[in-house]
Amino acid sequence: MGSLAKPTHLEISIDEWQAAQEKVGAVNVRVSWRGARNDPILTAVFDGLPSSTLFVRGFPPTNILELVPIKLLDGRVELAPKSWKSLRFGKGRPIYELARGDFEAWSGGCSFLNEARLSEIGKLASRLVPGFDDYPVKAQIDFMGRTAKKVEAVRQSAGDLATHMEYATPHKKAVPPIKNLQAKIRAAVFSDMMKSTRRAGELLGVPNKDEGTRYENQLIRKRAELGRELLHNYYGESEYAAKIECMQRNHRWWKWYGTIGDPKEQMYVLLAEAQGTSADHEKLHASADGFTEKRDEWVAVVERRLSAEEIYQRRDDPAGEEYAQQLANQLWYQQKAIEETDARFKTALSLAELEAPPPSIA
Repeated sequence: MGSLAKPTHLEISIDEWQAAQEKVGAVNVRVSWRGARNDPILTAVFDGLPSSTLFVRGFPPTNILELVPIKLLDGRVELAPKSWKSLRFGKGRPIYELARGDFEAWSGGCSFLNEARLSEIGKLASRLVPGFDDYPVKAQIDFMGRTAKKVEAVRQSAGDLATHMEYATPHKKAVPPIKNLQAKIRAAVFSDMMKSTRRAGELLGVPNKDEGTRYENQLIRKRAELGRELLHNYYGESEYAAKIECMQRNHRWWKWYGTIGDPKEQMYVLLAEAQGTSADHEKLHASADGFTEKRDEWVAVVERRLSAEEIYQRRDDPAGEEYAQQLANQLWYQQKAIEETDARFKTALSLAELEAPPPSIA
């Protein structure tokens, strides 16, 4: 690596589409200087620890410690993601509160509690604690949580041992040759994509402490210099430059798309992307053949359905609860009926999640 210390293993992954959306986690680095974690004894220590991760259909892998108890309105006790306490749609109530009334609707019909019992932590408790499955649900949840914390403490201690063997010497503490490699590489990627160390610093949570350099973040600039050298060595200068150019193109598209607040206009944009035309062309076509009226009707139905579902989820008006549910169901079928009248609905909605670059910039 020229003037830089050379690790035994370096892996850099950049999700260009996600990075263009200014998602910091799109840039990841795995580095090993001596390969201590691959030593057979240390590997056996890590592999022997039970995993605290559980898998629920429709959700990303979740650590038991990221779940909290939730008492449902029907008296049951379940587990729910801790993030539900702060996650909400618009000005509505947190999902955690809504889920108390209709847990299965928010969990996709799955049980986090059952999956926790089936996790390695849950199975360990069932094997070793007499009559574990007969304890009250709250007691089971508390015990699995405490067990997971102790396992994580052991994992942390094993990690400290691996760090010691990875970096330390008889005359030197456990300090890596290059500290926080991932932060340096992220600084390079995002400052190059945005063409601004100031904006990259704001994204990465690194404040600019030098008042004399208002438009440049000196710490990000220094990190980026080293990170860029690593990236050039890893990808090659030309390939890295091509990646940055691609991310800049995607970033410009996201900035533009973010200015379109009207769902009606977004539909024209998605149609144009899917069909290789322009939004203006799709508007003219829609106006000529009546799709505009269908689209307006569809948007109105969707907005009414979402409002009815919110009323139903509140469960603060028992008299109107059943009506709201019936109305939401009727509007759902009405929405689907409208979508079946024109293939353009399916075409636009197929791109609505934007999980990959649209055709115009792919």
